[in-house]
Amino acid sequence: MPAEALVTDLYWHASNAVEQRGHPYTRGVLATLDWAAGDCPAPITHRSAQPVTDPIARAEEFAALCAQDDPNDPVPFPLEYAHVVDCGVSYAPIQYREPVYVRGVWWTVRWLRGERDIDPPLPIPPRPPVV
Repeated sequence: MPAEALVTDLYWHASNAVEQRGHPYTRGVLATLDWAAGDCPAPITHRSAQPVTDPIARAEEFAALCAQDDPNDPVPFPLEYAHVVDCGVSYAPIQYREPVYVRGVWWTVRWLRGERDIDPPLPIPPRPPVV
């Protein structure tokens, strides 16, 4: 998991970006950070379980991956249910599929979980030096 200061900086940067531009990707980033902080339901499944444990985060990450698939595909993503059960959490259906938003969620969950070689979902401006 990234350092708390990085998560805080990302939150304020994303919050400011959403306020100024409202881009769906940035809204996905901010919704994920709000969810991880316990301030709102999961961004893709609207799961309300708190605190957000690693198995719940893995299930939401996988839901975001599945939400990027075509919802009109007659054969749903075959591993969705099995993977969620494998995470040890109950299945929750995908509630949100806007592709750019979903990509912001997926990237942010992966970063919060500390997956290797994952950059923050948005560039984090450096803090000014302490004088």
